[in-house]
Amino acid sequence: MNSFYRLTENGLVLRIYVKTRAKKRKAEFLCDRLRIYVESAPEGGKANQELINFLSKLFSIPSEKVKILRGRKGQIKEVFLNSMDEAYLIKVLSSLKPI
Repeated sequence: MNSFYRLTENGLVLRIYVKTRAKKRKAEFLCDRLRIYVESAPEGGKANQELINFLSKLFSIPSEKVKILRGRKGQIKEVFLNSMDEAYLIKVLSSLKPI
């Protein structure tokens, strides 16, 4: 299960595929990564900010603890979740719809 995330000293890094301009915000599994749908267009950082806010709500952490490390201008992103542990990640993701 850990091919889409890796543990760090201070939290987790997730590999996420982001689909912009979606009809509805949602999260799904996609083989080795997480797929997140956001409603915003990828203009002026709006989709990235929506992604941060969505992950903040999904994992019940402040948005200041969510940081995009790689892929700010692409669909595949690496996102750091500060102070997140593996057990909580698995608990939250197990409630998502697998595809």
